[in-house]
Amino acid sequence: MTEEDIGHAVIGAAMKIHTALGPGLLESAYETCLIYELEKQRIGIRSQVSIPIRYEELRIENGYRLDLLVGGWSWSNLRRSRGSCPYIADNC
Repeated sequence: MTEEDIGHAVIGAAMKIHTALGPGLLESAYETCLIYELEKQRIGIRSQVSIPIRYEELRIENGYRLDLLVGGWSWSNLRRSRGSCPYIADNC
């Protein structure tokens, strides 16, 4: 899938969920529904992905966490980014 295809799928699913459920729920509820919708479309998705970071000789296993990783693109509060954090590009 292209970046545009993934974007359309995520936004379309988010709009469907928001229309059905409305505002005011916990973010985790919307996230669970979004994962469900994207899995129905057979789109690879991982949630709460830990990204290790390094500081000198120290490796911190949970130094950064992505909300969602959809087709190789990270999503945080439904804002897409790739490489906005150097750890994303290097570790995903």
